[in-house]
Amino acid sequence: VVDMICSDGNDNTPVWQRLFWAVTIGLLAIVLLFAGGLQALQTMTIAAALPFAVVLLMSIWGLMQALKVESTKQNSQLTAPSMSIGEDSGSWKEQLDNMILLPQRENVRSFLNNTVLKTMVELSQYLSDKGMVAKATDINNKGVMLTIQHGEELPFVYAVYMSKHNTPIGHIEDDLDTAEQDENYYRADVHLSEGGQGYDIMGWSTQAVRADILNQYQKHLHFLHELRS
Repeated sequence: VVDMICSDGNDNTPVWQRLFWAVTIGLLAIVLLFAGGLQALQTMTIAAALPFAVVLLMSIWGLMQALKVESTKQNSQLTAPSMSIGEDSGSWKEQLDNMILLPQRENVRSFLNNTVLKTMVELSQYLSDKGMVAKATDINNKGVMLTIQHGEELPFVYAVYMSKHNTPIGHIEDDLDTAEQDENYYRADVHLSEGGQGYDIMGWSTQAVRADILNQYQKHLHFLHELRS
């Protein structure tokens, strides 16, 4: 437990690190036993637990605040007005190809750079001209992200990450005579500050991507309004 706490909650730590904490705690217990017996060990345990009790109380308070924010976010998503993305979400043939052929890595990467990132840059530049702090970034070839700051309030984050998935058995591509056929396919998944949203925008047009970002931003503004209430 101590090893996990010292590793920011990571339970897959190196063996030497786990051994270090096990040996350190064991030696400490042995020293206390020789110094004052079981009574000294019990006293040390109680004294050491007191700071952790304070930390746990602070963690409980933080958890309650996070749950309150999450509840407000969910309610605002339900009550916020929705902006339709319209029918132009890309050529229907391109959309159908994405469904039955399953995009490869280079296809999704090209889509992120040529459509999504350019749309984000356009929006961030417009907001910057209005005096707001907005930034569009490429996340180490893993995805792209638009961030809009709102002072001390929660920022708006709209990211699209490239995710890899196993190609279903019996898919149409299995019949293709291609020696270098990738065993995986890729998606362009939308993520907000609270995590993935469970939908893929691969193949959408610039207009549709822009409308989806504005739709999510409108919901975020409604969320901030509810949070202030």
